[in-house]
Amino acid sequence: MRRALVSAICFLLAAPAFSAQAVAGGSPRDLLMKRLAAEPPAAPLFVPLTNILLDYAESVVPKEKHPEIYAAESRADLLRRLKLLTGKDLLDFGTDMFGAFEKKAAPDRGAAWIKVPAGPFRLYLRPGSPADADRDLIARDAAETAARIAAVLDMGPAFDAVRALLADDENEKGAGPGLIPIYLHASRKGDGAEKIAKQSYGNASLGATIVERRGRMTLRINVFYLNALSLAVLEHEVAHAVVLLASFDPKELLARELAGEPDLRKAFMAGYRPVPSLLQEGLGDWAFYYHGFHAAWGLLPPPETIVKDLRAAGKTLPLKDILSKSAAFRAANYKAYSLEAASFFEYLFRTRSKDDLKRWLFAPGSDAGKTFESILAVKVADAEKAWLEAMK
Repeated sequence: MRRALVSAICFLLAAPAFSAQAVAGGSPRDLLMKRLAAEPPAAPLFVPLTNILLDYAESVVPKEKHPEIYAAESRADLLRRLKLLTGKDLLDFGTDMFGAFEKKAAPDRGAAWIKVPAGPFRLYLRPGSPADADRDLIARDAAETAARIAAVLDMGPAFDAVRALLADDENEKGAGPGLIPIYLHASRKGDGAEKIAKQSYGNASLGATIVERRGRMTLRINVFYLNALSLAVLEHEVAHAVVLLASFDPKELLARELAGEPDLRKAFMAGYRPVPSLLQEGLGDWAFYYHGFHAAWGLLPPPETIVKDLRAAGKTLPLKDILSKSAAFRAANYKAYSLEAASFFEYLFRTRSKDDLKRWLFAPGSDAGKTFESILAVKVADAEKAWLEAMK
């Protein structure tokens, strides 16, 4: 993703625009972008993502206030000014942006899917869609995210072994198994987009089927790709896919011929291992904040800085809740949960071995809080204290 600047800039030609203002040389907006783009650290997605941000900001901030945006002297100053003008920080502002772009999305029914290889994935996108314009960027980001997630807990061999058992996707008969399909929808009105819940922008669904009386896995990712901001959703769903396959034990699925649905269901449930929400959700948050979208944009401060600000404002969550609560809890407390989970994972990756973390996160059951103290031999309260101290 860090090497994707050229591909990312191509997106600007197709991005939905909220302002008719052209970015001409010497305009206030152009001068702002030149100042901010020159500021270290270099970030491969800074230009396209910040232009999308400014397009949206111009649509919600009164025109007479636009000069206050353009007067920003630094990236931090831009964030400060936007918060003063809108009352929201960039993370909350981003949620509003997704909703606004979704309202302007056009249906993508009718045209045949374009198929694009992407490492362990195959992308499906419609011609002329935002995903079509960004196809190289998306393919690179999906493959790099999967490799990063698999490597951090040595899940690569298990991920590849179960991935080899994937049946052909419904739109790829005869092409050979083993590739995870990612469908990139331009709107909620596209064919197959109904699989994504109304409050969500993506999903990853694991299942099984019978091919020639043998059990095979199925896995499909759906993402609303509205513009380059949707890379954040893509990275999270890719993390889900890696964990779902790496945690599955295919032994019973392969043990014998399967006669029908009851046999298939029994074999699938024997291999499915519930994993903690922290692993399913928090690991994707870690990849997003430390190695993917967040780092590639380069506009927000480091995750630890944001966590410290939330903590100073009394808006953080107890570590015991992050370890034990369900995905519904994460959804209800998204900003604090995702930032704290990502930061805590980064702390653990620096201080504990991969073997220890794998034994903990892949222990039987879905509550990481119950197994934390017994497997890692440290009390949750002490771990929380050490983690927060390390952020100082």
